[in-house]
Amino acid sequence: ALRRRRDAPPHRRRGHRQRVLRRIRHRQTHRGLRPPHLAEKRMEMTRYSLETLREETGVGVMDVQNRMVDYGIDAFWMSHEPWLVPEPFTPEAGEMYSKEDLDTWIDVLARISDEAYADPELVKTAPHNQAIHQIDSARLDDPDAWAMTWRAFQRKHKGGKA
Repeated sequence: ALRRRRDAPPHRRRGHRQRVLRRIRHRQTHRGLRPPHLAEKRMEMTRYSLETLREETGVGVMDVQNRMVDYGIDAFWMSHEPWLVPEPFTPEAGEMYSKEDLDTWIDVLARISDEAYADPELVKTAPHNQAIHQIDSARLDDPDAWAMTWRAFQRKHKGGKA
């Protein structure tokens, strides 16, 4: 049997997504975080921008994403290329998140913004509390370093036969 809207859990009721976005917009007035670039209401994805944070501290969207992992929460989704909004991110509040989870997520984002202004290097060198730290991205753009399989890696970098 299908449940009626009024019997549905809060995250399934009509208007939940708008309430979540309003809460995020309200809390996003923290310094360095700019509200969405769109004036009209949207039901789907809304892009936020960390452009101000980048200009004032040098901390970008990928740095903030890496730092969020240190707090033990899921980082936001990156926007697809090409970036139409400078330093974009998309808060994707899943249907399983409670109001308290969303508040925590927003508080962590505000805390990272404060950290970026106080100590930008702390944010830029994150994650600090994870088993895997930042990778050297220079090799990702070097076709000579690419290997699609372990066998190809051995052949290419060790000169060994696979």
